[in-house]
Amino acid sequence: MLYLAEVQKQKGGLLSGSAKTELKLLACQRTDQIWSTVSEEVIAAEEASKLNDGALVLVEVNPNRQVQRIQEAGRPLVNILQNFSRQLEKFKLKEDEIDQWKQSLTFQAQELNRRELDMEVRMEQLQQMEDEFQRLEAQKQEFEASRQEIEKLQQQIERDRTELAGAWEHLRGEQRRLEEFQADATQSKVLDEEQSRVLSELLDRLSSRVAPTETVREHLNFAFELVEKQQATLNEHWQNLEQQKTVATQQQQEVDSLAQTLSDRQNGVQEAQDSIQQQTAELKVNSAILTSKQEYAQILKAQLQSQENLYQQIQSLAASSSDMILCEVDVKALENMPLEELQRLVQDLQEKFDIDSSFVH
Repeated sequence: MLYLAEVQKQKGGLLSGSAKTELKLLACQRTDQIWSTVSEEVIAAEEASKLNDGALVLVEVNPNRQVQRIQEAGRPLVNILQNFSRQLEKFKLKEDEIDQWKQSLTFQAQELNRRELDMEVRMEQLQQMEDEFQRLEAQKQEFEASRQEIEKLQQQIERDRTELAGAWEHLRGEQRRLEEFQADATQSKVLDEEQSRVLSELLDRLSSRVAPTETVREHLNFAFELVEKQQATLNEHWQNLEQQKTVATQQQQEVDSLAQTLSDRQNGVQEAQDSIQQQTAELKVNSAILTSKQEYAQILKAQLQSQENLYQQIQSLAASSSDMILCEVDVKALENMPLEELQRLVQDLQEKFDIDSSFVH
């Protein structure tokens, strides 16, 4: 496992002669981008005897706590600081993206509420149209009932007129027979007893069966007056029927128009409901995504805070060490420095360090 450690040298006594070199473990690499502090553990590492006291190194330690590889931490720390800066920028971008998501969800919720209110208004309009449609249907049924009643009255008048015409024709026939009989009686001057008896019977029969002419005329006049009154009533009802038929036609057109409008409104309401359901589902999905991103942002924030604490400790150690190579390094300048120039600088420092180390040892 890879650790960040500080070189510590214990000066040897007069008898021992040589100094003891140890590594103080400061942080442990969990993943490529995550470092965490560890308890201040010290392990022996004679491999670091050529390094200055207080220098920061990266050391590979096996499970038996034995040092496998030692590397100066100058260049890796620069890379870590650069990665840290990039992660800060990514974190800020994530925060901006989350804010945009929040604004978008707020706008979608407001739009959803507006559409729900609009749908309620449309439902009220549809209810009013349905009530108007039912009222027109009731008027249409009343018109049909009136029309049927007028047709029945017209048929009754036609039957009465036919019966009256038949009675009038029968009366005229009886009158013609009477006139013919009287003419025959006038032409015959001498009648025998049998003819007189037959004539008397016929006259008695006609007198008993045929009403007087004046009475019949009065009855006929009364019948004609009644027929005329019924005809006038029928004409009045017929005019009313024509007017009602015109009104019914207009109302039928209105009913058809309202039915079409009602169908269109119902289709619009159905589409609005489908759209609201779809937007509600999308809103739930977006809310879940936002919650996930917020949790991820919290994790990133915690990791960045941990790395920032670690880097502050590293910078504190670098500032306290007078012999450390990175003590004079401007981190911000290193971040802005081109990669080739940074590599040359690290190589020059490494060569200088090797020369200084050769003089010390």
